[in-house]
Amino acid sequence: MNRAIGVGIALAATGLILFVMAKAFGTDPHAVPFMLDGKPAPAFRIKRLDNGEFVSLSDYAGRPLVINFWATWCGPCKQEHPVLEAGAKRFADRVAFLGIVFEDTEENTKQFLAQHGWSLTQLFDPKSTVAVDYAVAGVPETYFVTKQGVIRGKYAAPLDDYTLNARVSEILEDPAIEAQVKGALDGLTQAKLASFPVPADNTTIFVRALAVGGQTAEQILAMAKQSDELQQKVKQP
Repeated sequence: MNRAIGVGIALAATGLILFVMAKAFGTDPHAVPFMLDGKPAPAFRIKRLDNGEFVSLSDYAGRPLVINFWATWCGPCKQEHPVLEAGAKRFADRVAFLGIVFEDTEENTKQFLAQHGWSLTQLFDPKSTVAVDYAVAGVPETYFVTKQGVIRGKYAAPLDDYTLNARVSEILEDPAIEAQVKGALDGLTQAKLASFPVPADNTTIFVRALAVGGQTAEQILAMAKQSDELQQKVKQP
C-alpha cells in the first residue's frame, strides 16, 4: 500500500470512528417501519416555490427520488439542510431531490432558502395533503423512492452524510455498487471486528456510504479495520 492510499484510509477511518462513537450498533431507530414501505409512492401535483409551476410525481418517472418533508420552524430540519444540499449536488446526475414544505409559509421558506441554499427542487404543500398521503408524522421525514416509483423506506430524523449516501445507494440499485457492498459485508463477517458487527444497521450504513462513493470492498474492509483499531485505543484507560 503506498503512502497516498494509506493517508486516505487514515482520514476516512477518522470519519468512521466518529460515526461509530456517535451511534450504537444494531437496528437504526430512525429507519422506522410504515405502511407504505415497498408500495408505490402516492401521486401528487403541487407547485414549485421558485416559479409557481406545478410538478407531479410522474414527472420523475424512471428516476430515483429523495423526498424530504421539512419546515423552517423545525430546528432538526435546519440541521440537516446542508446535508441535503450537498447530497443533491453530489447525486445530481443520478437522483432527483425534492423538498416538500410542511405547515409553513412561502415567505418564510423562500427567505430561508435564499440564505442557506436552494439546490433541491422545493415544492409547497399548503394544505398538507401530500404529507397526509405519505403518512408524515412530523418533520423532518425523508422518503427514498426507486426509479420504479416504489418507496424503499423513510428516515424520521435529521440525516447525516453517511446515512444519506447509504440510503441513496439502495435506490440506485446499481449492480456494481451492490457487488462491493456484498464483498465488504462478507469480509467484515469473517473479520469479526468489534466496532463493525454483522448484521447491524450501522455497519451496513458504513459499507453502503463508502461503496456509493466509489470505494471497493477491499478498501472498505481496510478502512473498517483501521477504524476498529482506533476505537479500541480510545477505549483503553
